Amino acid sequence: PPPSVFPSECLGRTEANGQSYTVDASWVPADGWTTFAFYTYSRFSTDQASRSWNNTNAQAISTAQDWSASLRYTDNTAGLGARFAPASKQWDAGMQYLYSGGTGRTSLSTGSALTAPTAVPDLETTLNSFQLFGRYRVNKNVLLRFNYAYEKYRTSDWAYDNANATSSNNVLLTGHQSPRYDANVFGVTIA
Repeated sequence: PPPSVFPSECLGRTEANGQSYTVDASWVPADGWTTFAFYTYSRFSTDQASRSWNNTNAQAISTAQDWSASLRYTDNTAGLGARFAPASKQWDAGMQYLYSGGTGRTSLSTGSALTAPTAVPDLETTLNSFQLFGRYRVNKNVLLRFNYAYEKYRTSDWAYDNANATSSNNVLLTGHQSPRYDANVFGVTIA
């Protein structure tokens, strides 16, 4: 038999759970007008277990070299919008706004042979998105669509931020930073 046999439950992802709850509503205040709003709360959690190896005792099976990590991520998303279409239906226009904000908390624990990690910063994600849209029917065969969208996205992730490709002695990192952008998009479509 091999000198070391690992129980199947000791390494890898041990559990993952996710839930999402949404409430939405729409309202028609007058002919031609439609409005909507929604809110979504979601939660995701995952647990992982592993073992740290060293060069001097690579085959030792000892819980003193075990480590585990748990990530708990929550997200709140809300949106609202309105659309107007006159009775002629020759044109319509509308807008919508979306906000999403999430936080991930990581906790780590180690066996007695390992150095306990410092506290891991929270993961933060924020998205703001605004869109204007409209369409105009030139005749029964030609339809024009117009869109404008603005999006602002910000993230903060300790696994990327301030970690260049050589920040770790044991892992080759990508050197990427957390995504952050502002985008304006204009669109015109002829159908």
